[in-house]
Amino acid sequence: MGGRWSNYSDQDENLLSFRACMKLAQDAALSKMWINIGKQWYTPEEFRVLAKNSVKVNSAYDKTTIEKNTVHIKNPIYIIPRMELKIKEMQEKKYEFEQRVKQYYENH
Repeated sequence: MGGRWSNYSDQDENLLSFRACMKLAQDAALSKMWINIGKQWYTPEEFRVLAKNSVKVNSAYDKTTIEKNTVHIKNPIYIIPRMELKIKEMQEKKYEFEQRVKQYYENH
């Protein structure tokens, strides 16, 4: 293919356009939710800034570096109990390890 499509690569198909990012931010704001990418959480306003700063230079259709399949609109309230559980698990692992270390040095 030539013409305007010649700069459009398959890799860009998986990237969100700036316009799509603005729509996601709007949808999240209207739903009173946040945007989740991996382990990162963004308010709609923060996501707008991220999208603006992620536009690829000279990209076709103002593509960003944000991958489509990584972006989710979610309620951040539900992640807090999961975080608490992970903290508790890490504290238990730390305690167990600490006990092993103390026991080792008491015996050696």
